Amino acid sequence: MNYAFNEDHVSIISSKAVLDQYNAIINGFDQKNGAVTQQSGGYLQLLFSYDYPFEGVRPQPTRVLQPVIKKLAETAVSLSAKDSGRILGPFPAGDYLASFGALTATGERYAPVTIENNETSQLKYVLTPDNIISGYVTTALKPKDYTAGMPDEKITIQSITLKGTGIHRKLHLIDNEEDNLFDTRKPS
Repeated sequence: MNYAFNEDHVSIISSKAVLDQYNAIINGFDQKNGAVTQQSGGYLQLLFSYDYPFEGVRPQPTRVLQPVIKKLAETAVSLSAKDSGRILGPFPAGDYLASFGALTATGERYAPVTIENNETSQLKYVLTPDNIISGYVTTALKPKDYTAGMPDEKITIQSITLKGTGIHRKLHLIDNEEDNLFDTRKPS
């Protein structure tokens, strides 16, 4: 039996409604075939907040668990900026080094965590800006003019000017270099 979704949006795959349908299908199969639906392992509750001096979009974090004993595989979980408090798992019981990937500063690079069977461990993070600038440069099209899979138009960036409290910096291309190399020296 095949199941399909009539959506042109990648996020449909990770939506709660779709995951509920997947789980119903898998659990139904397991029940028919006498499989055990309760997995062994433990859970991880992730609590995080953003300490930003401005409002706006927050970077989407990724949780990475690296087992201390190398026989288990590394696990990465993509999250949304609103997933604080979410309980993840089950994960195989054991000792892990947890890292939190986002365009933010998190303090410790790795946090040790022990996951025990049928228990929920907890990790807390306060995310602050880490002086990384990220974003997209696109042509000035209205949202209705974009279609899925539409090729990007070639855009050439001559310079980028950064202005803020006590900051005025212009980034420009280095002479005779590729288009993606910038000189970050202050303009004279």
